[in-house]
Amino acid sequence: EGRHHIEILIRLKDEAEEAILPMAFIPTAERYGLMSKIDFYVLEKTCQFLRDHPLDHYIYSINISGQTLSSTVDMERITSFLQSCEVDLGRICIEVTETVAIANLENATQFLKQLQNLGCYVALDDFGTGLSSFSYLKNLPLDYIKIDGSFVKDMVSEKSSLMMVDAIHSVGKKLGLMTIA
Repeated sequence: EGRHHIEILIRLKDEAEEAILPMAFIPTAERYGLMSKIDFYVLEKTCQFLRDHPLDHYIYSINISGQTLSSTVDMERITSFLQSCEVDLGRICIEVTETVAIANLENATQFLKQLQNLGCYVALDDFGTGLSSFSYLKNLPLDYIKIDGSFVKDMVSEKSSLMMVDAIHSVGKKLGLMTIA
């Protein structure tokens, strides 16, 4: 497609203004049911950025949590917000991990279709980590598959990782999906 992608990542700062990595705060946010609020905050800030920078042509990828995908209220809130946010939704790619999509398959399928209908791109993240990965490619409405980094980082030194990346890319291409590795 030729367009550049930027993945939006969130960090917190501690008292010394040092970045706190997501694995230090996301499990706590999940435990206390705060991930949907974080997802919406990231979406709002990204749309605000897009309104302030209307002329760049990047696609901005935003991860959506399992908590959001398991709540019809949160999914409706996101779709309603996107309908009214006044940005080119073709600049947004919503990412869900393979594990989250599989765990919430019916909700994920419906939500991802709604996002595509609004003009957003949809990506399946961490692809290759699930047990039945390829079977979900034909059922989920997707534009991209993002191959799990464990395969990509070892593909130069491990022949099996290279073969996995090649196989995933080949299947995705035949299904009309773009691949991110």
